[in-house]
Amino acid sequence: MFETGKYYQITTSDGPDRYTARYWVMDWEAPLLKIENMRCKQIIMNTNAPNFLEAELSQDQSSHLKSVDDWASGA
Repeated sequence: MFETGKYYQITTSDGPDRYTARYWVMDWEAPLLKIENMRCKQIIMNTNAPNFLEAELSQDQSSHLKSVDDWASGA
């Protein structure tokens, strides 16, 4: 279901609230998904958990990390 090295929009719930965020897939061994968020925090998510709602391959597969050249140029 998940491809390692790809970005996904993952939707989870906390009671009645839904949250969607972009994550980079580090590893996938069903049902456990090792992901990294935009702040480079690593998370292991159980895709069988009731709060895991859906995942969709992100249209934007560009890295969330800036290169040294980007930081220097202010990009």
